[in-house]
Amino acid sequence: MAELLSDELWHLLEPPLPKSEPSPKSGRFWVSKRHKFTGFVFLRKTGIPWQALSKELNCGHDSTCWRRFALWNKLDVWPKLHGLL
Repeated sequence: MAELLSDELWHLLEPPLPKSEPSPKSGRFWVSKRHKFTGFVFLRKTGIPWQALSKELNCGHDSTCWRRFALWNKLDVWPKLHGLL
């Protein structure tokens, strides 16, 4: 999936994204912002539903990825990213 999000593009898009760190209370596998964002790109590019997001893509569980997408939507992250592009 690296071809969906080059290092150059990621370095441009990463700064306005909210900080996220693994929770010390959670025993779940933590997925980086970059992997989640790449999952969003994959979903939009392929048109698959959230539930079809494969664990092999390393983007996190479908509902976790969706919650992050919804949070970034609530925080108006997408207009900032569109402005950068």
